[in-house]
Amino acid sequence: MSSSPSELAAMQANLRSNFYFLPNLDSEMTAAETDEAISVSSGLKTSMFNIICPKREMTKEALSKEVDQFALQNLPFAVWITPDANQAKMGQILEELGIPLDSTESAMILRPDEYSEPKRLNQSLTIKRVRTPEDLKLFAAVIRPYDSIAASIFERQADRLEQIDKLFPLYVGIDSSGEPVVTGSLALFNECAAIFNLITKAEARKQGYGTTMMHHLVEEAIQTDPWFITLSCSSDEAKSVYSYLGFSTVAEYHVYEKSSE
Repeated sequence: MSSSPSELAAMQANLRSNFYFLPNLDSEMTAAETDEAISVSSGLKTSMFNIICPKREMTKEALSKEVDQFALQNLPFAVWITPDANQAKMGQILEELGIPLDSTESAMILRPDEYSEPKRLNQSLTIKRVRTPEDLKLFAAVIRPYDSIAASIFERQADRLEQIDKLFPLYVGIDSSGEPVVTGSLALFNECAAIFNLITKAEARKQGYGTTMMHHLVEEAIQTDPWFITLSCSSDEAKSVYSYLGFSTVAEYHVYEKSSE
């Protein structure tokens, strides 16, 4: 599938809005946006909420300034380079700054009328839209084994759930025993819907929970009448699953990451 320049622009703008939205609501984090980039910092050791995402090509001096806010505090962080930002040139600068390429994400889009529903869904999974502090604790419980600090950041958003739910709804899947096993979220910005935070507990994989949550997220997204639905993934296995559902790769995101020492 080919995509138009306006679709690519909307997809990248949605990605940046997803990074910016929650930190901008949380007074314990900082979120800054300029003509060149968005930058968010939790002040904590989690690259999930310490992010730089340039909007265009930046000079080495300008990018170094963004990087220093994390490096000087010995905080882990990620730099997401989208097609708008001259990936080759920016990648070279980041390598020179000692920030290695961590992953290459396939940026994929799905037009609602091209969605192919999965043939097998796990009917035992109960999916809840997170609207109460109790639901939020269940959501955080799935994320905690992968990033305990990010889980705590999500958990402290209990007083902001109504505001979050309008543009960044969170979802948690509960198995038949009452345990939370999978999460997902939607970012409803720039006339499109993006799927994020699709995470399944390690011990609950290979049971159809991720596919069932994905189907639910797509159905929920379609209800918002989006121009298209988008997501990104780094594994060939996930890319194969999403392609089967009707998603097509239209670009790449290059993710550079620096861990704390």
